[in-house]
Amino acid sequence: MRRIRVRCEMFASDANSIEMTRAATTTLAGTSGRVERMDIEQFSAPAHTFDLIISRLALHYVDDLDAVVSACWRSLSPGGRLVITVVHPVITSHDALRTTNEARTNWVVDDYFHTGARQRNWMDNTVTWYHRTIEDYITALTQADFAITSLRECAPRHDRFDGDTAEFARRQRVPLFLLLAGSRA
Repeated sequence: MRRIRVRCEMFASDANSIEMTRAATTTLAGTSGRVERMDIEQFSAPAHTFDLIISRLALHYVDDLDAVVSACWRSLSPGGRLVITVVHPVITSHDALRTTNEARTNWVVDDYFHTGARQRNWMDNTVTWYHRTIEDYITALTQADFAITSLRECAPRHDRFDGDTAEFARRQRVPLFLLLAGSRA
């Protein structure tokens, strides 16, 4: 995080996330970086503005993924990189929980190839996630002329569970996140 924080030129926060905006403002205090709150689907920056764009757990809230990915490509310098993480499609395909207070113990993959909006109970709110397959994400990146440089399903690491072997075993049952990276030629 230190490398990104020191060199950050702009942090764009989703217009609906006041807490994310506050956290970014605090993180970038004392740097030349700036924070802008905006609708993700309205993202626009001049051509060749950035060397790196990172989207953390945001693009599954976006209806028009192709437009956002294309805007990222236009704003990257040649050789620039886009790194995205989203909730893994096996999770967004089906909502098995009645509340988010329950520890999930099963992962039903249903309607996987039926993409589109899904209403979810998330942190005591109803939100809309846009379910896409892994293929859909890859297609969006390649159609925007990104060369795919990484695809990871973010397997849990034992050292991050403070010895809680039961929780580690539960988290190993299904991928929670999908990470994709691409570069602009």
